[in-house]
Amino acid sequence: MPAQPIKSLGLKITSPLLATAELARKLRTGEPAILPTVQDDAIILDVRTLEDEELDVIVARFSEILAS
Repeated sequence: MPAQPIKSLGLKITSPLLATAELARKLRTGEPAILPTVQDDAIILDVRTLEDEELDVIVARFSEILAS
């Protein structure tokens, strides 16, 4: 663990359509794989680790999962 906390921002995502564990599983096993943290029954994406060009891919992946 780092000696100093690392400043970051998390994006908290929940869905009324899918259980958090199922949404996390689909994100991890899909193409491309998205590796979220699950905390307090929500998906957390660490915004510090995301590149601008990845945002469209992530939104598309969520849309695909929730539409199925």
